[in-house]
Amino acid sequence: MKQSCSDSGVDMEQVAWCGHLPVMRGGVATFTLQATQPFAISLQADPRRSAEPKTAEEWVGVCVSRSGTHVISSPHNAIPPHACSTGFASERVISYWLSFDPDSRMLKYGMGHHMEETTLFSCPLPDALGSLYHTCPKLVCLRGYTGPVQQRSLYETKLSTLGGQRQEAVVTLSRCPLIANPPSLVMDSRHLTLLDLGSREYLASSDLPPACQVLYQHLSQPCIDLNWCASGRSCRLTDAISYSLRTPGALLHTCCQAKAARLGPGMSPRQCYIRVSVGLPCGTSPGIPYVMEIWPPGHFSPIHNHGNAFGVVRLLHGSISTRIYNKHLGDDHTGREPVQEMTLNKGDITWFSPNWFQTHQLENTTQDFCCTVQGFQYADDDDVHWPYMQFKAPSGKLDHFLPISDFTFSSMREALLAEYSSALSQQECLRAGTCATGRETCVQARRTIDILVTAGRHDCRSQAAIVRQLTPDTPLDLINLPDSHTQGSRRESDDVITLL
Repeated sequence: MKQSCSDSGVDMEQVAWCGHLPVMRGGVATFTLQATQPFAISLQADPRRSAEPKTAEEWVGVCVSRSGTHVISSPHNAIPPHACSTGFASERVISYWLSFDPDSRMLKYGMGHHMEETTLFSCPLPDALGSLYHTCPKLVCLRGYTGPVQQRSLYETKLSTLGGQRQEAVVTLSRCPLIANPPSLVMDSRHLTLLDLGSREYLASSDLPPACQVLYQHLSQPCIDLNWCASGRSCRLTDAISYSLRTPGALLHTCCQAKAARLGPGMSPRQCYIRVSVGLPCGTSPGIPYVMEIWPPGHFSPIHNHGNAFGVVRLLHGSISTRIYNKHLGDDHTGREPVQEMTLNKGDITWFSPNWFQTHQLENTTQDFCCTVQGFQYADDDDVHWPYMQFKAPSGKLDHFLPISDFTFSSMREALLAEYSSALSQQECLRAGTCATGRETCVQARRTIDILVTAGRHDCRSQAAIVRQLTPDTPLDLINLPDSHTQGSRRESDDVITLL
């Protein structure tokens, strides 16, 4: 026996809010609220703008109580029972959404982001609700809710849920019903085949939201590469990054150690990464629009969102595991488990928007470092420009943070290449010393480096000449350092004769 909404204590005559879906055929209505009693969401053709005589008598919706959610309809016997055990929780703010697709005659209900993984049930609709399928305005109503309700833009909703608790309910309306998830990986539209169009494995770049298309056009270029050099030769920046991350005292290793030391109680020292800004802020994104992130092996991010911004991410080196979560509104109960998981590899490009893939966690589970470059952009109709991102703290609550970088790309690149070049020079000189003496002891190797630093010499020919003078006990002040202007000539000394 199908439960009626009156059984749950909802007064269907008490209408808290009514409005039209933005498209006559269908769409999604989302109500973000903190419920203290059962409520209902109903959908029907607007009887004032429909020629169908039975319009006022035909409607469908869901009733949400503390114990669960079930479908309601008029006529009462029109739809077989559909229900789920997930209801409302009065201590937290939740987004409840209802999707209506007239073409497939499907009603879907879920919580959080509207996507396949957050759908709690799908309900096929019968022919008996004929007025719903006509091309006429659709009226969606919130019933039984006693607090104030405001329709807001998708971006204003972010402001209305700060702190995780708010008495005012917020309504957002979307033009398209939920039919299927869009692919998370992007393919250049110029390379699409008929098989690609039918597989839905990739999203064509031309199908990206407009804000993401701008970012994709920049980040997909072939010269967006770590080892790109103006001279056309490889600059080996990937090798320099790897060396700096694994070498104690080097630039990136020191940065990671310092960031780990600043983490709060209960946070793993591996819950950090290196953030590098590319360019300058221009007011079109939270923080600087283009950012590089370097992930040492085993490091990961907290669960975080991107403040309702749009974004594109490209993998420049290595691979990284991505876990997608449902919407977080400042509590410890929703979205504990990821709704999607994937591994991104070098060359992959992915994207996110306010509803799709917005909340995620990244982790480098490999033995090599990973490097991503990402762009952020506000939508043209974003009337808020929210500057913060949010992460899930150990307490389970959402904390706000401004995206601040550790380096600029140009300064980091210059420092890393110089650091790596110096390290390579020292290695070359050690090898040259080994060739000159036929052997190399630990003492001799260390002294070679000391002499190199003292002399300020990085050329291996000079170093080979120095090494020939060495014995394990030779005082440094007795070593004849060859002049860079007279290399290859004989140089006299009262203490040591060096033949070059």
